[in-house]
Amino acid sequence: MKFFSFAQNFEDVMLWRVLSDVESGFYIDVGAAWPREHSVTKAFYDRGWQGINIEPNPEFFSKLEEERERDINLACALSSEKGVANFNIIKGTGLSTLDASIAEDHKKNGWGIEKQEVPVSTLRDVWEEYVPAGRIVHFLKIDVEGLERAVLMGNDWRSNRPWIILVETTKPLSVEDNSHEWEPIVLDAGYELVYEDGLNRFYLERDKLYFREKFRFPPNTFDDFALAEYSEASSCSQDLSTADGRLVDELRTQLQASDEYVDDLRAQLHAREESLNYMQHKLLTSEKELQLIHADLSISRSHLSESEARLSEANDKLYLMENSISWFLTKPLRKLNPKTIFRYTFRNARIWISDYPRLKVYVKKLLALVPGLSRCSAIASFDVKSSSKRFAYLEFEDGNVAFCMGPLKDRRGIGRVSQALFENLCYKASREFYSSEHHKEVDADWVHFYSSIHWCPDELPENSVVMIHDVIPLLFPDIFPEVSREWNGRFRAIAQKAGKIITISKSSAADISRLLDISLEKIEVVYNGVVGLPVLSGKSDIKLPDQEFLVFFGSHDFHKNVDIIFSSFRDQRLEGFQLLMIGDNERCRHRVFELGLEDRVKFLGRLSDEEAGYVISKALVLLFPSLYEGFGLPPFEAALLGTPSICSRRPAMTELLDGAVLFADPYSEEEWIEAILKIKSDSKCRATLSEKGRTIAEKYRWELATEKLLESLC
Repeated sequence: MKFFSFAQNFEDVMLWRVLSDVESGFYIDVGAAWPREHSVTKAFYDRGWQGINIEPNPEFFSKLEEERERDINLACALSSEKGVANFNIIKGTGLSTLDASIAEDHKKNGWGIEKQEVPVSTLRDVWEEYVPAGRIVHFLKIDVEGLERAVLMGNDWRSNRPWIILVETTKPLSVEDNSHEWEPIVLDAGYELVYEDGLNRFYLERDKLYFREKFRFPPNTFDDFALAEYSEASSCSQDLSTADGRLVDELRTQLQASDEYVDDLRAQLHAREESLNYMQHKLLTSEKELQLIHADLSISRSHLSESEARLSEANDKLYLMENSISWFLTKPLRKLNPKTIFRYTFRNARIWISDYPRLKVYVKKLLALVPGLSRCSAIASFDVKSSSKRFAYLEFEDGNVAFCMGPLKDRRGIGRVSQALFENLCYKASREFYSSEHHKEVDADWVHFYSSIHWCPDELPENSVVMIHDVIPLLFPDIFPEVSREWNGRFRAIAQKAGKIITISKSSAADISRLLDISLEKIEVVYNGVVGLPVLSGKSDIKLPDQEFLVFFGSHDFHKNVDIIFSSFRDQRLEGFQLLMIGDNERCRHRVFELGLEDRVKFLGRLSDEEAGYVISKALVLLFPSLYEGFGLPPFEAALLGTPSICSRRPAMTELLDGAVLFADPYSEEEWIEAILKIKSDSKCRATLSEKGRTIAEKYRWELATEKLLESLC
């Protein structure tokens, strides 16, 4: 739909270029003047926005009240302090002002001045009283005829932060710039100048500087806009030219109406007769179905009685077992998990031994002598520091796989996934050897598998399969310009050369296909496995809050979107909560101080798996506000610990966790606040989410992931 501009200098065109994706936005217009003529906000109001109009001129205020029913219209002036002041009114113009010296200049130039006493407020007080808690103010426009500095001084810039500030920069009826008088206030408040049009200056909040690109050029033909007065004139002309034609058409329609009316009645009668016959048939069918349902219900009640009897018997046996002497004596042994201890020991031994070549030889020989452990010789057979050219060769009944060992040294989530897949493939392989052994046995039939595209060479071997976990840099190119260029160049070429692409969710598959121009038929989904975090037993050095607390588990990367949590925490409804931050997220500490949350947000840094499991198991809820995830592991880990989660309504969380978590808009503070309060107040909801979350998480096992991967490779 074409955009019609009402503003004096196309200010609304520039703002719409930035904010066109925002639905039901909010604005504050200080010195609003006419509701239509020269209005910066009229075009936004016509598209469903609303806001606050501040106008002390009685003539303009009455028109605003009449035409802006959704808006909050205030008949007052703004300054640095509250009070009462003389307002110098110049009727029919936008030159009225509180500044007596400016009014005197207008009077000398022949303008008629009328003085009227008006109430004076501050931007701080208007914001506090009329802007709903958590409501984003998308832009603030100030046009106050010389009082710009006083208006800006009257705001609390720590709490009240619009995305965009638009201020008139010239003195009344002059081209002389007066921005030096007030601009330092805006810059010191954390805003940057991004555009000036000769009449106004536009400033962006520093957290929104990814919109800077939108201000590179002035309004132009690509903005697809027209002047509002042209639209109104064209509409009137068209109405006049078609009036006569409509009269003729109406007469012809009336002549035809009588004949068509009879035909319509006949058609309606026939349709109702058919509907009646259908309803009679439907009634007979429903009666038969009801009889069958009653029979099934009777059988189900019988089965339920039998199940209840068996359950009662099982509970009795369980009670006797848990109160027996043998159960009491074996309590210390039950705390041990041999499987977890075995995997943890061999995984870490593998990395440690790889640094000592001589020790690797002896360990490998020793394991070969122990029955049942010969296949574990892999811990002495590969070097985790090897390059992407080094492979582990695994033989299976249905085919052979050359596993690139480079990703195994990645310390991010990619490394954890690669490690789990490699270990499980080793367990299933009938034979394994490495690039220094039996190299001649490898031919073109072997599938070369790269568990991360980041470790692929520019020229792939024949019969190669590449794993892509996500394409986050391509989804946010303005945030990751350098990385996105590498994706569009080198990684795109590698992905298109690969024989097959493996990814970890359907949403990632769709994005890979769309952004890398790869057919979906070439992409297969292998979901990650989930392993429960161990929980620290005994006394912990981590001091948990006395009151209920929430937990965030992740880094401070852009797509993690942790700022929405901090912003929500400013709301007084969440004052009783503490937030614990686990992971490499210290870089957001300054944001916590900016918002005055340092007493309620605690940074624990990187924790061991046992320590992280201990904290998450004690939390009321885990918060996961990511803008995008290829899989999203923390909510699954929390679910296995019995802790519910609140997640962004974004892929892949909506794909994998539907029904097992609460979802919230990643940009809506109100939705996050309401979700947290629901978890707090509704114990039934917490129990349901914990149960469903555990059920879903238990479906994702590395054994199943490995089987699916083998099917794709072989």
